[in-house]
Amino acid sequence: MRAAWGAAAAWAAASCLGAAGLATELRRELAANAYTPLKLGTTAPEGWMKAQLGAESAGLVGQKAMGDEDKVDASAWLGGKGTNDLAEPFVYWLNGAWPLAVLLEDQALASAIDGYLEYILDRADENDGWLGPLVDGNPWSTFRFVTAMTTYIDAKPNARVCSALFRFASRLLHHLEVHPLKESLWAYVRWQELLEGYHYLLENESSKCSGAHVTSAQRNTVWKLLEEAARTGFQWPKWFESTSQNPFTSARPRGWFPDNTDDSFTICRDSWLPHVDRQWTHGVNVGHGLMIWALMYRQTGNKTWLERGDAFWKRIMKLHGQATGALSADECLSGRTPERGTETCTVVELMNSAATMFMASGKTEYMDRVEALAYNALPGAFFNGTMWTLNYFQQVNKIDAMDGAPRCESGTTYCFGMVYECCITNHAQGWVRFAARQFMTTPTGKLALLHYFASTTRSAVHLAGGTHIKHLMVDTNYPFSEIIRVKVSDASQGFGLELRIPQWCHEASVRVGNATALRAPPGAMFTVNLEAGDSEVLLSLPMRVRVERRDPYQLHPPPAPPLNTMTANVWHGPLMYAIPRGYVRDSRRNRIEIPGLLPEGQVHSWDHYLLGVGEWRHALIIDDESRPDESFKFIDRARSLSPAPDGQGPFAEALVPSALRARVVALTPEAWDIKANDVGGPNGKARTCLRGTSSIDDYLTGWAGIPPQSPVPSKFFAAKPITVTLLPYGATNLRVAEFPTTTSPSGDHIASRW
Repeated sequence: MRAAWGAAAAWAAASCLGAAGLATELRRELAANAYTPLKLGTTAPEGWMKAQLGAESAGLVGQKAMGDEDKVDASAWLGGKGTNDLAEPFVYWLNGAWPLAVLLEDQALASAIDGYLEYILDRADENDGWLGPLVDGNPWSTFRFVTAMTTYIDAKPNARVCSALFRFASRLLHHLEVHPLKESLWAYVRWQELLEGYHYLLENESSKCSGAHVTSAQRNTVWKLLEEAARTGFQWPKWFESTSQNPFTSARPRGWFPDNTDDSFTICRDSWLPHVDRQWTHGVNVGHGLMIWALMYRQTGNKTWLERGDAFWKRIMKLHGQATGALSADECLSGRTPERGTETCTVVELMNSAATMFMASGKTEYMDRVEALAYNALPGAFFNGTMWTLNYFQQVNKIDAMDGAPRCESGTTYCFGMVYECCITNHAQGWVRFAARQFMTTPTGKLALLHYFASTTRSAVHLAGGTHIKHLMVDTNYPFSEIIRVKVSDASQGFGLELRIPQWCHEASVRVGNATALRAPPGAMFTVNLEAGDSEVLLSLPMRVRVERRDPYQLHPPPAPPLNTMTANVWHGPLMYAIPRGYVRDSRRNRIEIPGLLPEGQVHSWDHYLLGVGEWRHALIIDDESRPDESFKFIDRARSLSPAPDGQGPFAEALVPSALRARVVALTPEAWDIKANDVGGPNGKARTCLRGTSSIDDYLTGWAGIPPQSPVPSKFFAAKPITVTLLPYGATNLRVAEFPTTTSPSGDHIASRW
């Protein structure tokens, strides 16, 4: 295996010989984005989204909690000892905490951040312009700081921040001339973040940097820095488009994609030195690197970059995509089977990269993916609807949540806990960037509504062409309902309002005022032309149950055939549904439990080990796949539920307002068994957990094996059919969401099910 990785390292080193190719394509001007978000803070979330951001404020982000009882105030960025030698937790936190403060008008949090920035900028003055604690060291965390500062000045223009960013560009350029990016592992594969941040700065300097007195020489230095980064950074396009590198030609050939998480963790860990290594298969790096196509388009003006990006996004999702819209990457890329993990950092980086691709290209498929991630994978990472404890890795089929003490899994974290500083801080950007990008404008003077949740504007909206809109309001409970109302007040002149119609919705309609409703085709932006003054638009996105069959799993390298089990995912609108599994909670470690934390009456910042109990091997009964509404019944639970407590969002089993009922049949272990975990032993060796605080001794942990072939024959039925309740994936802690299917046994007819 090391020989295989050695060959890959040699390939990557050789790829750097052609690195000048990217830099020579770059221009010193930017092509316009197709869509640009409104200024941060223009809109304010309402309804369930406000509650969700309230949960983020009450949780790890708002409480400035960072892992092992380490606070933001202890970061090396602020003069503390920090948490690791990358100094990344603080900048990850800042990248989400500032937008959170703006969206919720949290003056205390905003003032704290202002104080942090004063300290950081003072230290930069002392260090000849270097931003951050690792002076003349690994610069990667400062790349994320630059990105975070673009959101800061977006809401609060600041000459001193702008001056510091331009000054740092000169300092970093000189540093890279002596210490190339490949000397700094993470900086080498994350160089594109410099383009992301500095593109914004160059494009918005006139409106965000008044008083900074930026010179043409300083601007040219920024362009030179971006060219140097493109020349010496890892060549993502060449790697992505390779026809010989296994991650992008087949899903899981031996020697590349391990058969269990222990191997996956060891492969990544042991290969992080020397500098040219397996980092290009690391899921978070790939998730972030997927924005390269949009960034290169912007600085070249060549639209073929966007076409190449479209092709590669489809390619990698076919090989490594999970049903939630995320990539499987339990550290490294790991194929498409539903027991493989997805790191929470990968989820939020994919959301940002897909949104970046949409803004450059205008293709709604990217925002459909952002929506799928936001309403499924993102909440699915958190325990019980709070934002106090989260998965390092989530799974589509997750039948327990173990790791640490009792040590049952294999060196990685499938429990709900606070282990690695990256995910417990980087998750901060997920909801807030999603919320901040609800509305965007176009260069032609249109206003686009991309994400559907309740909101209202705090200030007027100004469009190209001179249109001013005094007030906007979105009224909806989407994704838990299908009606969206948009109220426009006091528009100075007529304008076009674009509405994103999801690809899954084939019966969408739009009505303006009392006019006749118009059908809106799926997978596109639909424009309604509004007159000056007040308008009301009603968008209907009818939701139907749909069963989506997964593409075949590639379990072994070609020419071995893929395994086509015809497993199914169940969707209703943008939400994927799962059967939740019961559990006994074993909380071994408390991190930051102090009085007054929200939600009241719940534990906070604990490591939760969930020992699964009850049957999980179910086949869905589907008699006519062309009419899935006959096999599932939608349940609107909104009126029967109590309001969510402060500090908790709607994605919890007891709070989520929608559900499905279905008929299932339990299967025997011979049909679908646990894939046992092992620690240092042969694959398949059963492991039992040490007793924690639970009542279960010697708990046998494992993953759900690959679902059996559908339709499952009756000889594998373990009991008579029963009715079960499916909940939205993001509201479950343990779950099965990728199912085998079967047809009704004799005597179990559709008409008698409900």
